[in-house]
Amino acid sequence: MEVRVEHRPTSPREFAVVLFDPSMRLDMGRIYDRDLPEIDEAMGHAFESLMRRYRRP
Repeated sequence: MEVRVEHRPTSPREFAVVLFDPSMRLDMGRIYDRDLPEIDEAMGHAFESLMRRYRRP
């Protein structure tokens, strides 16, 4: 029996790969239009968090 183990990114490089992958799939048309609202919300939150960190003194 095979058991899946969820891997969460821990390094900056791993986070970059996880964030870059959806953009490549979107450009290649490998994500359905019906899934865009859910992805948009998640990516929007990530982008807003990043921008808050850049603006922080």
